[in-house]
Amino acid sequence: MNKKLKITIIIASILLMAIFFSGCTEDKTKENTVTMSAKELYDDIDVNNTENRYYYNYKSLNDGDTLILQDTIKKIDYYAETNSTRVTFEWTDGTYSPPFQGDITSMFSIGDKVKITVHIKHVQFSNNTRSFDLELFEEQWISQEYFLENLFPFGGLIALNQGLIEKI
Repeated sequence: MNKKLKITIIIASILLMAIFFSGCTEDKTKENTVTMSAKELYDDIDVNNTENRYYYNYKSLNDGDTLILQDTIKKIDYYAETNSTRVTFEWTDGTYSPPFQGDITSMFSIGDKVKITVHIKHVQFSNNTRSFDLELFEEQWISQEYFLENLFPFGGLIALNQGLIEKI
């Protein structure tokens, strides 16, 4: 092998190792774990609906991310007709009330600091009249058909499993 070829191979090897160890080949699609309050989650929502399109996504969360929602319960109500409990978080100009399966009012009270761990799922589909581009909690998603046929009481989603909420 001539000297020029050897030097070229050495330089190319050094450049490849530099690229590899600098993180340029790092998988940028890795899931993240993000902790937010209810207000931070609300502020992160990006909604852009038109007559034919329903767009509901998050600005900083992506498909596969883990969301840890940490906040203080301001209200908790059980609804026998849906066998679900709404846990309400409040801030100055809004509320967020995710539903949970069953009656959890004996396990949680107003003032409890809790965390809810869920995973973000991105779904896209269309029906005859509208296209949907949604980021939602994977734990609440069943299918496109279920979503379209069950818009009430939870907007095409199921109530969260009560094992997802815990006191902290």
